[in-house]
Amino acid sequence: MTPEALKALIDSDEHATQLASVGDDANCAVRCMEIADLVNMNIEQLTDRGLYKSLGPLVAETILQKLEGYAVAGQTHSTIIKRFLKWLEPNNGGVDFGDPGVLTLIDGLTVGGLFTTEENTALKSLSLRRPIINADDVTQAMYDSRLGMQ
Repeated sequence: MTPEALKALIDSDEHATQLASVGDDANCAVRCMEIADLVNMNIEQLTDRGLYKSLGPLVAETILQKLEGYAVAGQTHSTIIKRFLKWLEPNNGGVDFGDPGVLTLIDGLTVGGLFTTEENTALKSLSLRRPIINADDVTQAMYDSRLGMQ
């Protein structure tokens, strides 16, 4: 998050503004992490077990069965899906669901009718995280406005 975006976030919240105005940058950072929008981030590689843990067994199994059926049916790009399924195996490192290419693949499979909108949202949610904001970030974001107060 840029200092300008963080300053705007602080200004948008009365509690964060109050904390920043008294120089409590550490607690302001905590508050900002609570109110910040979720953002796509590269995350740890998830395997099929990670899907089960993150999405629940019913959703994960439905998604995996759809991918397996697509790959077996010889659909367009089925080679990519076979490779994707192989990466999901626990011994093969997993898949980063925050990677832009993976997100594009998920969108393409949704447009193509393989995934429902709900499944698309569930898969994409695997990469959504709150941004990490620390006291130094708040200090930097508030620097110009604090100079004007002196």
